[in-house]
Amino acid sequence: MSIVSSSKPLIMLSPASVSADAGKATTVNISSYAVNPFPGSPIHLVGTPAAPDGITVTGSGSTLTITPAAGARTGVITYRVGDKTGDAGREVEGTVQVTVRSRAESTDLGLGHLQQRVNGPGLMDRRTGERCADQRFHRL
Repeated sequence: MSIVSSSKPLIMLSPASVSADAGKATTVNISSYAVNPFPGSPIHLVGTPAAPDGITVTGSGSTLTITPAAGARTGVITYRVGDKTGDAGREVEGTVQVTVRSRAESTDLGLGHLQQRVNGPGLMDRRTGERCADQRFHRL
């Protein structure tokens, strides 16, 4: 008697892409990027995910937790997943593109960098350092 691996197709993974704030954990549910040939059974991470310097990553079940350090830049995380068969020959590799936002970028609310100078008359243009005579918010 011999054991035959499943004839079902392998898990198919789409590349993931996330923006993560420096110093803050971001989670990625890799199931959202997978086509599972066994829909009634969850996929699971296998082994330890790999990340570039400055980005730490841990995995549990089908969730990656990504934490970039201050000063870290964009990088790619690689991971492996398996299906319910537990057959190492059916494991597949996936990637997550991580774009790290600095504190200044992560606090921008998309308001066009509105800035009002509290002390003194007028506003200060962040880019040129020149004062604006208008006392209202100034779109930079």
